[in-house]
Amino acid sequence: MPSAFSFLGRAALAAALLSASQRVLAQCQLDTNVGTNLGLTDDSLSAQQALGFSFPFAGANYDSVYVSSNGFVYLFDSTGSVPPPTSSLCCNGSATTMLGAASPMVCALWMDLNPTVGGSVNFNQVSATKALITWLGVPEYNQTATTVDLQIALNASGQIDIYTTGSTTNVTHTGLTGWSPGNGATDPGPVDLSSLPVPANSATAYELFTATNFDIAGIQISGVPTGPTSWLIVPGQGCALAGQYGQGCPKPCDTLEEFAASTVDLSPNALQFTLQADGSYVISQCTSGCFDTSFTNNLALTDDSLAVGLSLGFTFPFCGGSTSTIDVCSNGFVWLVSGSSTLVDFSPTQDEFRDNPARVAPLWMDLRPGPTYPGGVYFDALPGKAIITWDQLEAYGVTGSSNTMQLQLFPNGDMIFAYQSVLNNATTGNGAAIAGFTQGAVSAANVVDWTASLPYRTGSGTPLDMRAQAGSRPVLGTTFNLDISKIRAGSVGGALSIGVTNPNLDLSFLGLAGCRLLSSLEVSLPIALSIPVTTVPLPIPNRASLIGRSLNTQAVLIDPSLGSLPVYLSNGVVLTFGM
Repeated sequence: MPSAFSFLGRAALAAALLSASQRVLAQCQLDTNVGTNLGLTDDSLSAQQALGFSFPFAGANYDSVYVSSNGFVYLFDSTGSVPPPTSSLCCNGSATTMLGAASPMVCALWMDLNPTVGGSVNFNQVSATKALITWLGVPEYNQTATTVDLQIALNASGQIDIYTTGSTTNVTHTGLTGWSPGNGATDPGPVDLSSLPVPANSATAYELFTATNFDIAGIQISGVPTGPTSWLIVPGQGCALAGQYGQGCPKPCDTLEEFAASTVDLSPNALQFTLQADGSYVISQCTSGCFDTSFTNNLALTDDSLAVGLSLGFTFPFCGGSTSTIDVCSNGFVWLVSGSSTLVDFSPTQDEFRDNPARVAPLWMDLRPGPTYPGGVYFDALPGKAIITWDQLEAYGVTGSSNTMQLQLFPNGDMIFAYQSVLNNATTGNGAAIAGFTQGAVSAANVVDWTASLPYRTGSGTPLDMRAQAGSRPVLGTTFNLDISKIRAGSVGGALSIGVTNPNLDLSFLGLAGCRLLSSLEVSLPIALSIPVTTVPLPIPNRASLIGRSLNTQAVLIDPSLGSLPVYLSNGVVLTFGM
């Protein structure tokens, strides 16, 4: 690749950019007019702060806020019947807690923050139509080496603006960004705030971020109300943003089924996953040896806990890798590679399932073993197989409920999911549950109703994945880095296509089953490959006229072993240029 990146100067693309949209002014920054230091300390809540105007939200109006040191505010109506909030809500962002709160919540990055150690939490009634709440230089609890800068702007129009500086991250806690009217609101599921714009057809909109996975730092999120219970969530004017869309090919072997509260239809059945030579799985009804009752080794797990370093006694091959040592979580799943994650998350989402490392989940939900509850979690390495059994576990918050299931792993890569009795009726996460397999860190997984689709064959491989390098955004005058991963071993080269539109064209007619063209072809840049990960640097010109303009990108790689048309494609990444 040439040292000077000149694609924006090419006539065809420049003309397309100029006609694609109107330029917007750069406003992507923290408003330094932060106002009064509220004097908050660790896990504290401010006194009532008057907005100075009526803020409309989800069909009601609010005249003030209570500010938590932990990165969020409660909306409050001083003339209403709801009593003032009293909890600062330590220590992790939780959709369930937000949905159930008596007062509406707006969260910049709700996690465990500690202004006692440093920084300040501030409030400012900027004008008759705008109020700012700012957490400035506040460290995460027990993480004094890093601090966060967060800001919420509430506008009399009902628009919510949330901004975080580029250095903001969540090191050890689960964070939540978003808002909800609470009071038992229905969970619409998370949205991906790194892939804006997003329409949200609910009064509630949020994203959960597992530790170190806060990917919207340096971006302003603006929620523009389109009705009492709907939003259009857009990047703030002038903000540089890079978000994934679509899915790479070949079709992934990852597969899952998600269940709403109390709708699981898996028991008393069992599913046989048979690993094929091409890396796919054939999922069929298990008819023999489906639930092994010889389990004896109780791991003595407690609520939200993990048993690590469990040796299978053999090497277990799976689509995307192999392992001989696993970690077992009390909440119904297994990390296939020991030490790959310490998360014991009890609130399943599809994004978390696909974004985290390789995992098998007979049924990921909030389960509770322990000395005061019946049942336990067992691991037994037997001749010819290993079995993990979740035996008679309560769903969290449902005393006396019983969930029993088993995962069997075999040296040839086969798996059995066996269910005696499962009810996804936990009181957390609105009872959501996920069953499935993922090789980890994929842009999408196939969502399937297994019981309605048997026998079912998954995709055969690892889709090419492209995403912004951690911490990198297409900021004017800087170099933006794209990371391409899951590159096939036989790949010999390829190109990055850059265009102003997303054709979303199914390429099956060319013999590329499961592949879609996700970027128009105004410009194509050669890629010098390194396997398994290639970084493509894109220097961004410092031209104010580019602010707010967007481009679509997609990687196309060549692997001669794929046959007569030896190409495969990544998902798309849309770049919005800004500050």
